[in-house]
Amino acid sequence: FLTKNPARRLGCMAEEGGENAKTAEDVNNFDPDFTQEEPTLTPIEDLLPSVNQDEFHNFSFTAPELLDD
Repeated sequence: FLTKNPARRLGCMAEEGGENAKTAEDVNNFDPDFTQEEPTLTPIEDLLPSVNQDEFHNFSFTAPELLDD
């Protein structure tokens, strides 16, 4: 940090080895075991309905996406 020459300061020098990401979706540095794995959705927990609703009796906002149609 106290180096006078800015090109020699920590973080200002080119990195050795490794490749730069080509795009935002570039996954070349991740193990194929992870990138080829089939995605699965995490089940929604039933915890929220079981929360004591008396704690929220003065709240008036309900997110529209949570309302049943």
